[in-house]
Amino acid sequence: MKELRRAETTLAMPEREGKAAVEYSLRVPYFIFAMKAKADPLDTIEEVMDFYAERKIDPLDQVDAIVVDGVGVLHNFPLPAFNYFRQDEPPEPGWFLQLSEDDVLADFLTRLTMVVPSVPHLADPVLLPYLFGRTTKVAPMSEVRRLRWGGGAEGEP
Repeated sequence: MKELRRAETTLAMPEREGKAAVEYSLRVPYFIFAMKAKADPLDTIEEVMDFYAERKIDPLDQVDAIVVDGVGVLHNFPLPAFNYFRQDEPPEPGWFLQLSEDDVLADFLTRLTMVVPSVPHLADPVLLPYLFGRTTKVAPMSEVRRLRWGGGAEGEP
């Protein structure tokens, strides 16, 4: 759980962002790294999600992302405003699985550039166009089990 808090928000216009966004911005981001997962990485992901659900931990206080080397990144977007996936639809909060296999570190770098920074900045990070120019498969955890990831299945993100 997130226990560390910043003294002040670094959001440029906190009054416009809303109270929930300000609360989220005060939390220091944290990530879990794993070199391996179970035979089925979805089992590990479901265990983490069950852990939070059983303890009724506020989504704002849950881990920001779980990075599994060679598999992908499980992202927690507790607020729609911070979800940078699915730009063609209204963003949703929740957990999203990004299967990136060999590009896991690049996807983690993308996430690092998108967290609320510790100090305000005026321009986007230099790496952002490159990182967003790549293509990886992303889906909400609610859809992951019923999606087929290979072969261009209908409904694939």
